[in-house]
Amino acid sequence: MNLKNNILRLFIVFLSAIILPSATFGQPEKTGSGKVIVSFVPQFLINNGIRIDYDRQINENNWLQVAPQFYLRERSSSSDNEFTDRYNSLLGAGLHVYHRYYPGKGAGINGVYLSYGLTCQFFNLQYDEKIMTNSVERYSKITKTGAEINIGKMVKISNLFIVDFYTGLGFKYSFLKSDAKEPKRFDNFYTDYGYTGNILNLGVRIGLAL
Repeated sequence: MNLKNNILRLFIVFLSAIILPSATFGQPEKTGSGKVIVSFVPQFLINNGIRIDYDRQINENNWLQVAPQFYLRERSSSSDNEFTDRYNSLLGAGLHVYHRYYPGKGAGINGVYLSYGLTCQFFNLQYDEKIMTNSVERYSKITKTGAEINIGKMVKISNLFIVDFYTGLGFKYSFLKSDAKEPKRFDNFYTDYGYTGNILNLGVRIGLAL
């Protein structure tokens, strides 16, 4: 529990460090100037994750996008679903860093962009492995790295709110440490925590232009 609390505190401190200065430095400018975007990526909830993106404009055409993540789940003692309860507990964190390029006259024209970057994620999983008639508690530590390239379109709902649709391709490679007899438990699909191989990205971000 101490490790979980420490990671959660670090995640909150990191978000505060990037959001609060932006709000302070942005006061002299008009609301919705769009030099900074803070957004939420809802599809990460499917994998018991929270991802908050921080985008900062470098110049008219170029942006830096930083996307920290935090993962946490503990299975309820009353739960008995073989598909969703492949593990008893999950703790993880990650970081995606992208360069985003808007062609032409930048993001304010049509919102179409190209982004590319690197990803790194860490997961600790505890689960039960069946050996003959017995269930043995197992542990897996996964470090997943990768690279992605995406195309997308950012739509301004108002001066303050944006919706960003994106799709793309990438590659993931996972380093696994486990005491299980069958350690590839989390490498069945490209959304799995320990997947290695090509991926297809398809997502949406909902954010604030500060």
